[in-house]
Amino acid sequence: MSLPRILVVTSCTGEKLFKPKNQLKIEDFKDREILKEKSQLLSQYSRPAGEMYKGLQHLRVMEGVNILRSCLGKESVDVKIVSAGYGIISEEEVIVPYSVTFNDMKSDEISSWADFLKIHENFQQVMIEYDLIFVLLGDKYLRALKLPVKTQANKTLIFLAAKNSRKYIKLDNCKSFIWTLDNADASRFSCALVGLKGQLLRLIVTEITLDNDLLVNLYNNPETLEQILNKSIPLYKKSRGARLQKLELPLSIPCTSKNISTNAKKE
Repeated sequence: MSLPRILVVTSCTGEKLFKPKNQLKIEDFKDREILKEKSQLLSQYSRPAGEMYKGLQHLRVMEGVNILRSCLGKESVDVKIVSAGYGIISEEEVIVPYSVTFNDMKSDEISSWADFLKIHENFQQVMIEYDLIFVLLGDKYLRALKLPVKTQANKTLIFLAAKNSRKYIKLDNCKSFIWTLDNADASRFSCALVGLKGQLLRLIVTEITLDNDLLVNLYNNPETLEQILNKSIPLYKKSRGARLQKLELPLSIPCTSKNISTNAKKE
């Protein structure tokens, strides 16, 4: 069997490439004809979803995805975005600017709107094609997934989530690992909390490009993630003058001579 196929699930962001005054509102998504009509009026602002979002988490996620693709090829990893307007969409899906977020909704509103968008069902369907799934969602977007979903024993799910979101992560019959985040992690990993999940994904895939066996190990033993991140925690170091010096992760990392072999096998 070939290398595990990877899916990254992230969320939409309020910051977008364009912000026209007539951007779509939640009411527009409730009627297909109205949605089609208003989307045509906004066609000059249409872009693939991967390009539309400009929030810090999304930017870091796409940097990490592109690092991995530079070594393993474009087909090695896909990105799905949980959008509070469009539902679950791929990075290639063309969308127009909108102003809808689960973060502004109460629990019952999240539940009913997520049902309307069929987020639970579509997430379960999307997972079928992948082996290793990274889920990078905040509290209210995790609620929209309405976990658990039906899974198989050959799936591995890794969650990067805030500590208070752990209660919304319920899984069935699969390998999994949850790395919970707080403000201390934001300091240790040199990134604002709002973009931290994306920063960690970029760090993880950077390590994968440098280690032949790490991807398969992570699939078979998701607890390996703890070793990766603990190893990488010292992103600050003290100089003799006790001044903290920031160690930046590069935006793109070429594959080394220890490139991952596309013929690697799952254990």
